[in-house]
Amino acid sequence: MAIKTVKTESVFGGWQATDNFGGEGQFRRSIAIDPYMPESDSDKYPSGVIRPTAMAKFSASEITGVPLWIVTNPKNTNAYVYANDGKVHTIASDLTMGTALNSGTALTASSGNGAEYYDNYLYLAKNADVARYGPLNGTPSLTQDYWSNTLGLTSLTDTTYPSINGVEMPNHVMYRYTKDKLYITDVNDNKGILNYIKTTKTSVEGDTDDSSTYEALDFDYGVYPTAIEGYGTNLAIALIEGVDTTTKQKSAKLSFWDTTSASYNKITDVEFPDPLITALKNVNGRLYVFSGYASGGCRISVFAGGYSFSEVAWIPDIYPPLQGAVDHLLERVVMGSNTTVPEASASVFAIGSPDRRVPMGLHNILRANATGANPWVTALKYTQQDGNLDQPIVGYDDDTEKGLSKLSTTYGDYNVFQDTTYRFGREFKLRELRLPLSVAISTNTSFIVKFIDDTGATTLATINNTNNAGQRNIKLNPEATFYNKGYLQIEWTGTALCPISLPIEYEFEVLE
Repeated sequence: MAIKTVKTESVFGGWQATDNFGGEGQFRRSIAIDPYMPESDSDKYPSGVIRPTAMAKFSASEITGVPLWIVTNPKNTNAYVYANDGKVHTIASDLTMGTALNSGTALTASSGNGAEYYDNYLYLAKNADVARYGPLNGTPSLTQDYWSNTLGLTSLTDTTYPSINGVEMPNHVMYRYTKDKLYITDVNDNKGILNYIKTTKTSVEGDTDDSSTYEALDFDYGVYPTAIEGYGTNLAIALIEGVDTTTKQKSAKLSFWDTTSASYNKITDVEFPDPLITALKNVNGRLYVFSGYASGGCRISVFAGGYSFSEVAWIPDIYPPLQGAVDHLLERVVMGSNTTVPEASASVFAIGSPDRRVPMGLHNILRANATGANPWVTALKYTQQDGNLDQPIVGYDDDTEKGLSKLSTTYGDYNVFQDTTYRFGREFKLRELRLPLSVAISTNTSFIVKFIDDTGATTLATINNTNNAGQRNIKLNPEATFYNKGYLQIEWTGTALCPISLPIEYEFEVLE
């Protein structure tokens, strides 16, 4: 027999790429664990430990459609949530629900097709029109047919796009470009196109049309735009070719346009591996591309220049995020999606850190309050300024409920951590396990410790105030026998915060 002592010293590396092998500081899986969060809810600096996070639902019966867009603006302190049932909800600066637009009635003929702030107004794409709400610096009103009636432009086309987890991808994504135009994706005569709205000031900012244009740019037949983002002096436009979600008809494409040429300047063709590009995000000058499959499988890539992409991560069991579910904190890229392992959840993932001195990999940092089957995060926006911790709004969807979540200090059955897999290729015993804690065990502090091998899960202990009152260092001597390989799983159950400090120490006995 041989005794082997190992330690988990760091978790900054994030999720490992495979079930059985990981790099330095990596671990198997997690849900709602963020090492960048402070060690307590009153601290300010990143903790670097296994730190659970919590969210609370702050929407009730108001949210009846899937949240697709969360839009902030510089004219007032409200955020506006546009859902796929056509309703536009208002969120006050304290993250409480306000009075919905249109007295809570859905916009006519709307599926939440696109939304953006531009020049003192909130613009809301509908199936075949664009509504606008404003001026936001005065007494705002809603115009339901601004595009077709006020501007007198050709109606948009309500083209059927692929659905992900039962939610159709928005077909009129909007993007406010720095050259003072609001671009809108569309399809005309089976060709993808870009339209734009351009306004100027007569009495108030944005009140007067200034040569808004239908079909400012077109693409090839059968090529539809799905996302749009600024990249230097260009627009980057994601394109799909084929809307079937079972057959990979063609690979997705990425095009670039300088906004003045008669046609796009460059387009990738065979280089991109996936049929869907669902979102784009410019993060500190780096263009992130989110792609994958409608049935699950998400790839995160960075455009490397020319016709090349550099893969950041491939997660085979989660959905690629919608355009309204990506955001960033400086260099930390954040996206909404889901998990199937360790369990189903509506989750927020992050790659990187806002501070370059803290290098971080892929982490599952938040869990929305979805409780039904097939949960996922469909909208995401950081809205509150805080020198300690910026506050996100998270929109979620499942088979029974749609809603909005915000950060909370009341914890519960939300968090799971799976450490890296230890491989022995034969029977082995876990003789000793040590878990240092950031807090002493007290009322409402509890978690379950399991070890999972090729035969299944074995519960080692339930740590709570009854069994471990006042303890800050948990020592377990399970003397349990396992087979071939295994990993530690911790499941939090208490309502009080209980981070696991590092290192976690194991003592294994490999059996001959």
